[in-house]
Amino acid sequence: MKEERYTFEELCGMFDGRLPDELRTHKLNDDLRTSLAQALTKMPKRIVEWASGTLIFISSTDKPAFCISRKLKPFKGIIFLSDCLRGCSEKKQAFIIAHEIAHFKLNHKCGISDKLTKEEIHKQQNEANELAGKWLGYDFEESGKRKEGISHE
Repeated sequence: MKEERYTFEELCGMFDGRLPDELRTHKLNDDLRTSLAQALTKMPKRIVEWASGTLIFISSTDKPAFCISRKLKPFKGIIFLSDCLRGCSEKKQAFIIAHEIAHFKLNHKCGISDKLTKEEIHKQQNEANELAGKWLGYDFEESGKRKEGISHE
């Protein structure tokens, strides 16, 4: 049985207005908000609801997407999205965003601030890929992520 999903219209404003003052200058632009909402329509409602109460999404000029586990009460962490994400297919955008959410759902350590070995990073990446694929209904290869060379390692 397929899990219930939100519509694009329901998601458009879900993550607005929740940024702590110190992050307000990194608010997602309209294109990134659209990418986020489109990606979340492909994910189960229970995961979107968990993410909306747990995570903050902000803009970055770095990789297409990455996350850090900096705690800003009541949030568990931050997912950074950059404009280069818009150059990816809609399916690939959804996979990348789901992958970053999966890191938090799996309680992964942060590859940026925690000292992880290459093996630990690789294991976490594979686990996040598997969970993201499960939520979206396709696997890592189908997402085109590996073929197009985007890596979080």
